[in-house]
Amino acid sequence: ASALATQITYDFRAPEIENIDEVNSFSLTQDGLTATLTALPTTYDGHDVVLNRTASSFGINVVGTTCGSMEDSAQIDGGCTGEAVQFSFDQNVLLNNLMVSSFGSSDVGLVTIGPTTIDILSTGNHALGNTFLAAGNTFTVAYIAGNGFSLDNLTVTAIPEPASLLLLGSGLVGLGLVRRKLRA
Repeated sequence: ASALATQITYDFRAPEIENIDEVNSFSLTQDGLTATLTALPTTYDGHDVVLNRTASSFGINVVGTTCGSMEDSAQIDGGCTGEAVQFSFDQNVLLNNLMVSSFGSSDVGLVTIGPTTIDILSTGNHALGNTFLAAGNTFTVAYIAGNGFSLDNLTVTAIPEPASLLLLGSGLVGLGLVRRKLRA
């Protein structure tokens, strides 16, 4: 594990996502940090709810129904039911930015990180305030109103565990001592 904090971007519209989507939950590992995404709710009216990537968007699909043609297969929307994507990580992180697209004038999304909420009101990059999220804890990106939107990418900063920081610090002290001894 790296001893330095590293910024990592998960691209949910990347072509390789097509190979792992169409399930309720999947994990992505990038630069040693694993993010787990889960579609909420997990089922609706007897139908599976799955994460779904298409060529133009990433969101949630209620399998086997169109809910009266209101269900968009790859957006976070309310066609059948209010949809959300839940995230967790295998290490502590700082949540940096969330990029969304396909927003209409009436669309509203909501990021919930513990007691903190952040409204999503437009296409683009949304700052998440470098909010700390402990390993195993969750946050959600949810549909609130409108026609729905696409989840494009998420940028986080991996926080090294204390053992790595201690190892880095010990190495720096050792280098300082060697340098001091060479000067003497």
